[in-house]
Amino acid sequence: MKFDKLVEILQYDEKSDRYGYFLEIHAKVNFVKSEENESNNSNSVKTKISVEARYSNILNELFNNTQHYRIRFKGISFNIISFDNFMFENKTIKLTGVSSDG
Repeated sequence: MKFDKLVEILQYDEKSDRYGYFLEIHAKVNFVKSEENESNNSNSVKTKISVEARYSNILNELFNNTQHYRIRFKGISFNIISFDNFMFENKTIKLTGVSSDG
């Protein structure tokens, strides 16, 4: 498996009410899909991606706290909507994100 894409993990800082740099990982990134939403007379496209990386204890911190972290890939931020440590084997971690920038 080739983990050749550079991905940033951002962490929410309550004091500044912003997301800031937390961790940089090498991962396999896959485009999942785009969905177009029409709300309040404006169109927005939400993109989903899948990020798979080698297991690490620090990355495993996201397990119960995904709402405090985001994925940033190619300048786009993604809210983490799923975290998968397949069968708790601690080999790889797969994150799914949906674009938060619209």
